[in-house]
Amino acid sequence: MENNSDRMGFALIALSVVAFVLLAVNGPLKASADGLFAGFKSWQESTFSQILGGDNTDEKRPNPNDAKWVEKGNYGTNGYFVRDNDGNGIVYALDPQQPVIAPETAIFTQSNGNLTSLRFLDKTILPKNSQVYFADNVNLTTFDTKNLDTSNVTDMGGMFSGLSALTTLDVSNFDTSNVTDMGGMFFAMQSLTALDVSKFNTSNVTNMAYIFYDMHALTALNVSKFDTSNVTNMSGMFSGLWKLTTLDVSNFNTSNVIDVAYMFADMPVSTRPDTSKFDTSKMTNKDLMFANMLS
Repeated sequence: MENNSDRMGFALIALSVVAFVLLAVNGPLKASADGLFAGFKSWQESTFSQILGGDNTDEKRPNPNDAKWVEKGNYGTNGYFVRDNDGNGIVYALDPQQPVIAPETAIFTQSNGNLTSLRFLDKTILPKNSQVYFADNVNLTTFDTKNLDTSNVTDMGGMFSGLSALTTLDVSNFDTSNVTDMGGMFFAMQSLTALDVSKFNTSNVTNMAYIFYDMHALTALNVSKFDTSNVTNMSGMFSGLWKLTTLDVSNFNTSNVIDVAYMFADMPVSTRPDTSKFDTSKMTNKDLMFANMLS
């Protein structure tokens, strides 16, 4: 596969050929230094970015001094946040060659009722404790998460809780290999219609309590590959999934689970999953597992 240096070499060769043709066909008067430079600049703007494999992202980066930003400020290390009056929030790297190190305590991106959209232009490394990091942005309807790096995160408890207006959320690229707490991670995301967690590595997770609680609009959820061997708390895990039509938990390892109270509460009886293979030896409240199911 060609790298950028190969492409740069190709670009320089191409430029040399263009210059030679101009000199040969039009003569030295028409191929003056100024004319050649102007031609190169025009050619660069229209073609060079394609040769290098993309647009010049610097041209699209926010100008923090633009008057349209009504909320702005430093964001962790090498990061900056801006928001316009329409609620569009952007986090970007001051030095685009380096990642943003998100602040240990969330700023701008938590409990911000003015946010309607949020995107991260550059790789952004989230802190180990990312509990409720994006929680309670109740008017957020668009969230671009593709540049979030979660490889260091151990606590995702309540991470997206209370994002009640969000209808889509892509967490399929999340590295969850170090996560131990997912309690309430998607708590009360009542408008979310789809959620792909099928690739989550949950081998170190101990707390899954209320992880999907009150996701009223969710119609499908694939947790069949969840490694639950270390989980001790599953209370309220699927409670309030009114529209869910099927749920496969047959592969769940519940040998260490203690709390399952209201695990399937407020779910349709018709969706009641098969738990016949559950190890209930350590469960203290298994009688409440199916409490308050909807008829």
